[in-house]
Amino acid sequence: MKNNLVILLPFLLVAMVWGGLEYGRRLHTRPPLQNALTEFTDLCLKNVDRNDHGQVFQTLRHCVHNNTEYAEGDERNWNAKHLPETVRKMTRFLEKKIADAPHAECDLQATLFKNSLQFLGYDDVQTVILIAMTDRFHDHVVLDVLNPSTGKREIHDPLFNIHYVEKETHTLLGIEDLLTMNLEDVNPCIDPQQCGWETNNTRHGILPSKMRKTLSAAAIKRTDSKYRHLIYNAQRFDPFEERTYKRKTRSYCKKQKKHCKNPVLNLLKTPQ
Repeated sequence: MKNNLVILLPFLLVAMVWGGLEYGRRLHTRPPLQNALTEFTDLCLKNVDRNDHGQVFQTLRHCVHNNTEYAEGDERNWNAKHLPETVRKMTRFLEKKIADAPHAECDLQATLFKNSLQFLGYDDVQTVILIAMTDRFHDHVVLDVLNPSTGKREIHDPLFNIHYVEKETHTLLGIEDLLTMNLEDVNPCIDPQQCGWETNNTRHGILPSKMRKTLSAAAIKRTDSKYRHLIYNAQRFDPFEERTYKRKTRSYCKKQKKHCKNPVLNLLKTPQ
């Protein structure tokens, strides 16, 4: 018996060494963003049932919101170009290993959130640009996600750390729901216990009421087209009405021609 073990020992050692090298090779050859997202999502979701898709969405949204700092400038621009390192910074901030969270605006926060969801296997995640009928046509970036459990779409906003619900039923709402419903029937929520337009539920101190003006129109990719579809509520938005800002007069469709190349859809009427 001992002789057999002596004979087998070198082979076992070789197998163990090879297995360790193979694991290291796979880890090393995986894309850097995938490695970074593995650490980040595992840490964020360590106490979450991953079969509860709604809870996964909300927990990841909280995690992106709480581990980024809303800011413009050079650091934000660098972070947008170096996503793996930005995700690693978020993880280190979450672990309290660094003092400052990485800087990000709404578009980068949405990108980080979207990458996290897609890494976990949620493929039907759409980036939505919400647009306000103001002189500058202010916009804001959020995600519209299909919940596999309910079969319904949900808007999640990592900057404001909110989703939207119908007040009476508490049903989560997608982008078309938001654009067609009366906003008096809508509530923004950080979670079921914290809802309301004037609830200060963000670490950046921004009230959800600031978002109301952007719930008028949205540019969204629905097909393989490189251009977005513009959908809007005609009672709150007119993509062809001209506005003047800094001595320039133009409509939204003149300002953002690429968003109007596909059919522009008035959700309250017929496609134009």
